[in-house]
Amino acid sequence: MRRAARIVPGFYLVIAASLLLEMLFLPNSPNRLLRFLTALTFTGGFHYTTFFPVPELNGPLWSISFEVFSYILLPFFMTGLFYLGKRHTFRKALYYWFIVLLVIFGLNSLIQMYCQPDNINRGWQYGVVGGAKYWMPNYNPIGFFAHYIIGIFAAGFLVWFSKHQIIREKLAGFHFFDLLSLVGLFSFIMILWTQKTTPDFGFSWQNQPYYYPFLALSIGIVVATVPYSKIIGHILDNPFSRYTAKISFGIYIWHYIIMTLVMVFAAPNHIPSPLKDFSSWITIMGISLLLTYAIASLSWYYLEKPILDFAHQKFKHPK
Repeated sequence: MRRAARIVPGFYLVIAASLLLEMLFLPNSPNRLLRFLTALTFTGGFHYTTFFPVPELNGPLWSISFEVFSYILLPFFMTGLFYLGKRHTFRKALYYWFIVLLVIFGLNSLIQMYCQPDNINRGWQYGVVGGAKYWMPNYNPIGFFAHYIIGIFAAGFLVWFSKHQIIREKLAGFHFFDLLSLVGLFSFIMILWTQKTTPDFGFSWQNQPYYYPFLALSIGIVVATVPYSKIIGHILDNPFSRYTAKISFGIYIWHYIIMTLVMVFAAPNHIPSPLKDFSSWITIMGISLLLTYAIASLSWYYLEKPILDFAHQKFKHPK
C-alpha cells in the first residue's frame, strides 16, 4: 500500500516530463502513443515494443511495470494461503510460498519455450527496441516475481525472529546475525565482481537476469538478519543511508533523465559516444548526483510524503 502510493503519482509525473522532453528532443521517436498508454496502465513490460516507456531519455523506468505486476500477484497468491485452514503457521506459509515459487518456475519455463520472439532486428545493435527484444522473454513479469518471492521469504524470517525473543537474543549473543549479514554482503560483492565478464544470463537459473537466484538470495539474507545484528546494522543504518532510503524512489525515477540532460548541455559531443575523459566524467556525474538528490528530495517532501500522509490518515481507522 505504502509503496504503491509512492509509485503512481511520482511515476506519472516523471513519465509526463520524460515524454515532453522526448517530443522536444526526439520528435520522430516511434510508438510514442502506444508506449504512453502502456506506461499509464503499467503494462509496457509485456511486449518488447513498449518495454521501455521513454527509451532514450529515461530507460530505467522499464522495471516499474514488472514491480506493479508483482504487487498484483502478491495478494493473488496470498489469498490462497489463508484458505489453507484456520491455523496459520510460519511453517505452513514457508511450504506454501515454496510451492508458489515452483509454480512460477514452471510458468517461466513455459514462457521461455513458447514466447521467444523472432531474430529479426533482435539485439542492442538495433537500438533499445532491439535490445528489449533481445532481453525478452528472459525478462518477463512472471519470471521477475521469483525475485520478489525471495523478499517474501526474507520478510517471513524477519517476522519470525521478531516473535521469538529468546531465540533471537541467544543468536544475537553469538553475533549470528552479524555473521549472516556479512556473508550476505560479501556474497553480493563477490557475485558482482566475479561474474562481471560472464555472458548475459550465463550465471543464472532459467536465464533469469541479475544472476538469479544468487544475487537475490544474498540481499535476502541481509534483509532478514541485519535488523537484529549488533554491529553491522548500526554501521549500515547511518543518517546518510536513512535519508537515501527515504528519497530512494525519487532517485530511481529521476536520475537517468537528469544525467541525460546534464550530458546534453555539458558534453553534447559525447552523445551517444561514451565520455572517456575521467575529469569530465567525474564532474558531470557529480553534478548529476547533486541534482538527483535535490529533485528527489523535492519529490519526497512535496509529492510522495503528502500523499502517504493522506493515505495513512484515510486508512488509520478501517471499518
